[in-house]
Amino acid sequence: MTADFDYRLEGDDILLIIDRNQGGRSVTNDAENVIATLADRGVPVDRHIIYRDSIGRWDEMIVARGRFEGFAPIGVKDEIEAIRLVRQHG
Repeated sequence: MTADFDYRLEGDDILLIIDRNQGGRSVTNDAENVIATLADRGVPVDRHIIYRDSIGRWDEMIVARGRFEGFAPIGVKDEIEAIRLVRQHG
């Protein structure tokens, strides 16, 4: 089973991924496959990638050369605040 998620681009610098929490794996637990799936679909993954996990918290995925490398905490539940924090720390 793979993660069920939605995504959208926010400007030209951020990709947002939202865990739909529909059973199967979470975006957190399936991060490598989520990034690979998006890249295969032609979604630009060469930017800040933030995701809302299954409990509603926003964190950042670290991607290098098109591959998932790890996580960086943001730890807020407000999408606008998460975007602001990521842009602030650029």
